[in-house]
Amino acid sequence: MKKYLQIALMIFCVSVVFTSCKDDDNNDDAIVEARKLENEQAFAAKANDPDFFKVSIQGAGDNFVYAKRLKEGNGDPVYYTSHVKTYYRGWLATKTRDDYFDKKEFEDGDPFLCAVSPQYATYDGYGNAIVGSVITGWTIALQNMKVGDKWEIWIPQQLGYGTQDKGDDIPTYSTLVFEIEVVEISAVVGK
Repeated sequence: MKKYLQIALMIFCVSVVFTSCKDDDNNDDAIVEARKLENEQAFAAKANDPDFFKVSIQGAGDNFVYAKRLKEGNGDPVYYTSHVKTYYRGWLATKTRDDYFDKKEFEDGDPFLCAVSPQYATYDGYGNAIVGSVITGWTIALQNMKVGDKWEIWIPQQLGYGTQDKGDDIPTYSTLVFEIEVVEISAVVGK
């Protein structure tokens, strides 16, 4: 009888642990779904903001970002094949500009050099980026900018990091916000 009680107690403990883990999984799923919905709503709200306009590129289908012009440039246009130097600040749509996850601004020194399109990124012989690529939301925005432009862009999760968890800084399904200033076109590949 004692043996049966021990087995019953073990089964009970296992079921409690399993149930609590299952509840934690459901709770985690609920948190992720709530974050996803909050980010989608933040992005969708820009459609009603008269300061923002949709930005897309040919071949992007229904994908677009929202942009607000902060400063009008008068330089050369950025192309798909361009390498550009930019200053930027990035934060989550659910946070404030001052709670940024990354930045490269004038006071930080040299601008950030990137390839507008991943196809035109360059690497050394060891696979290290010389001129790295950017997320799709940046690719879309940059192709609509010119040297001297400074924009605030809102990038939906599918054009940012989507389901990739970048830790506490950028969790899954995050709508990203960037201020991007195009400082210079350092090269146009293929010209």
